[in-house]
Amino acid sequence: MNACLIVKVIQGNGQLINIVVFLEGSIIPLKVEVPQLKVIAFVGSDVELRCVFIGTPTPQVTWRKDGKVTDVGFPIIQAVNSRCEAILKLSSVEQSLSGNFACVGNAGDLAGTAEGNITLVVKGTCRYLRMSIHY
Repeated sequence: MNACLIVKVIQGNGQLINIVVFLEGSIIPLKVEVPQLKVIAFVGSDVELRCVFIGTPTPQVTWRKDGKVTDVGFPIIQAVNSRCEAILKLSSVEQSLSGNFACVGNAGDLAGTAEGNITLVVKGTCRYLRMSIHY
């Protein structure tokens, strides 16, 4: 599937003309799917947050935490054809990492942008009390 772009140009004499620009390959508007909207983890565990972008061209992905670009974790992009999986790997999470994460994909002016949202809840470790009962 080839795409085209129609550009309207006004000539010096005031006449409006349309110029059709044919683009090689296909452009598919960007969409995002989030497999898990809420991730619950325990302190010290490793976590992967995932977003799947569908569209072409492959988007540039930025991760945000609570609305701000984040540099936590290790971002990975795996792209095959029009499917791009964005993964944010977080190691040994702490409760302070709990919050709202967003994966923001930008595939340019023609394919657009898309955003997926994931809530991360990090819970404290589970501690057991050892009790002895004597009769």
